[in-house]
Amino acid sequence: MSRLTELGDQLKAMGVTIGQKIQESSAFIQLQERYDSMQPPQQKITKIVSILVVVLLLLFVPLTSLMNSSALVSSFEDKRTLIRDLFKVYRESSSQTQVQIPPPMDGFRSSVNAILMGADLTQDQILGVIESSVEGKLIPQGMINYVAEVKLSKLNIKQITDIGVSLSNISESIKLKDLSMNAHAEDTRYYDVTFKFYTLRVPEPTPELPPEPEPKAKPKKKSTESDE
Repeated sequence: MSRLTELGDQLKAMGVTIGQKIQESSAFIQLQERYDSMQPPQQKITKIVSILVVVLLLLFVPLTSLMNSSALVSSFEDKRTLIRDLFKVYRESSSQTQVQIPPPMDGFRSSVNAILMGADLTQDQILGVIESSVEGKLIPQGMINYVAEVKLSKLNIKQITDIGVSLSNISESIKLKDLSMNAHAEDTRYYDVTFKFYTLRVPEPTPELPPEPEPKAKPKKKSTESDE
C-alpha cells in the first residue's frame, strides 16, 4: 500500500513539474496574454473549446481501440463464416457419389448415332463421328481418355441447340470442348457444325474385397461302442 502511495506522490510531483514548465514557456505566456485580452464572451467560448479538445484527446485512444476491436471482430466473423462454408463444401463434395465412368469410343459412337436418328437427320447431314486429338497444353494428356468429333451438315439453330444438349448429356464424364459453326456453302441459312468432346479419364472404383468365409465347423466324431 505504501508503494502505491509513493508512486502516486511521484506522479503528482511529475505533473506539477510539467505544469510549471508549461506555464513558464513563451507559448503559454503568449496564449495567456491573448486570453486575458479577450472579451468575457470570447473567454467563455475559448474555455468550452479547450475543454472539448481535451475531452476529445482523452477519448481518442479508447475510441480508436474500440473501432479497431470492432474491425477485428468483424474480420474474425467473416473468416469464421468462410471456414464454415469451406467445410460445408468439403463435406458435400465428400458425400457425392463417384464420377461416372465414360463409355468407350464405340459406345460413345453408338449413343451419338441413336441421338442423331432421333433428331430425324438424313444421311447427307451426318458426316461422321471420328476420333480426334488433344489441342493445346491446358488439359494434361493423362486426364483425357479420348477426344471425339461429331461432324454434321446443314443444320438450323434449333437443331444445333437440341443436338448439342443431347450429346452433352451422354455422360457426365464427357465434356463439350469446342463448337465450330460455318455457313453451309449452298444455303447460308443453314450451318455445318462440328462438336468436339473431351472424355475424362476416370479411374475405375476399387472393388470391395469379399468377406472372409466363416470357418466350417468340424464334424463331431461318433463315439464307437465296443460290443464285447
